[in-house]
Amino acid sequence: MDQPSSVPRVTLLPGTFPEEEAAGVIRAEKPLKPVPGGDRTEPPPEVKPGRRTTPLETSPPPPKDETPPVPGELICGRCGAGNNRERHYCRRCAASLAEAAVVPPLPWWRRLASRRPKAPLPAGTRPKRKRRHFPVRLVSFLAVLGVLGGAAYAGRGAIDTAVAQVQDRFLSSDKRAMSVTASSSQPDRLPDFAIDTFSNRSWAAGVAGNTSDQFLDFVFEREFRLTQIFITGGASDDSNVFIKDRRPLNVEVTAVQADGQPKIESFELKDVKERQPFSIVADRVSAVRLRILDSTGPEEAPVAIAEVQFSGR
Repeated sequence: MDQPSSVPRVTLLPGTFPEEEAAGVIRAEKPLKPVPGGDRTEPPPEVKPGRRTTPLETSPPPPKDETPPVPGELICGRCGAGNNRERHYCRRCAASLAEAAVVPPLPWWRRLASRRPKAPLPAGTRPKRKRRHFPVRLVSFLAVLGVLGGAAYAGRGAIDTAVAQVQDRFLSSDKRAMSVTASSSQPDRLPDFAIDTFSNRSWAAGVAGNTSDQFLDFVFEREFRLTQIFITGGASDDSNVFIKDRRPLNVEVTAVQADGQPKIESFELKDVKERQPFSIVADRVSAVRLRILDSTGPEEAPVAIAEVQFSGR
């Protein structure tokens, strides 16, 4: 029995024989190119990003019956839809709401006339027929304005008085009398001494004792609003020159106004030498009379006043 002929297979290294002459020769695999610094193969080449061939996905247009975003909602930066503050992704286009802006609240005058957005109806519910709503908020606002206006009109006198008191307090200044005359006076203690701003000189009545007919008349250069009067009784120093003078205890102040109606006020003084202020309000005052009603001191001495000053605007 003949044995089948066989061709011996010889493994040759590449490059030993030409490829066409090596019939039945199994070639060895080509050795890998060594990599410097190790036995690793070459990494794949870097792939750079190219130009985008497909456009970005655009969001669908909003429905015509969709309500605009209301104050407090998040505005989607991609499609402009309004979303609740609790959402993280847009309800329409599913875009992220991490950097979405918040709709600012309306001013108070626009909130009065605006209507609150209605809650969406459940599925399958037919909307009710629209009816005219009574403007409760607007009418309430107008009613409050009417009540405040009526109260302001009813209390306009008190408001004017309060405003005038504030002006009298901060806008008043000293008003010096142009001249002064007296019912009587001592030869060396004239009425001008009551307005000379010197505390060591005083006016003294020409009669002694507790009389109620002694007065001083002050005349001013122009009309003004009188707010206060300051009275210093007797000598205001510690010398004994006027130690025997009587000092006034009760006085009556009459402010002559331009309309002819006098403003009369009575004041009680303390038995001290310091200046004492008294409030009296009269408009367009051109003259003031100070009449002494009661005084204290020796019976044989006359009543004396060291200084009378006025304040107004």
